Amino acid sequence: MFPPKINSIKPLEDMKLFVTFRNGVNKVYDVKHLIDEYPDFEILRNPSIFNMVKVDSGGCGVSWNDNIDFPENELWVNGILIP
Repeated sequence: MFPPKINSIKPLEDMKLFVTFRNGVNKVYDVKHLIDEYPDFEILRNPSIFNMVKVDSGGCGVSWNDNIDFPENELWVNGILIP
């Protein structure tokens, strides 16, 4: 089964994202581990850049620029459910 598409994304403090999916589920996703795994994500340590996150067309993922993005599945599977 495919994860639901993303409705909205909001940057939070401490490099976290508040994600609302189209099915009404809210999750918080911590981006910090990506910086350790992927050198291209290092630029996200800059709060001005981190706060530029946006939902990709169709809700299929989020991105900051052409090189830094990830799919809705990453947020859905690894995000923490907010009741």
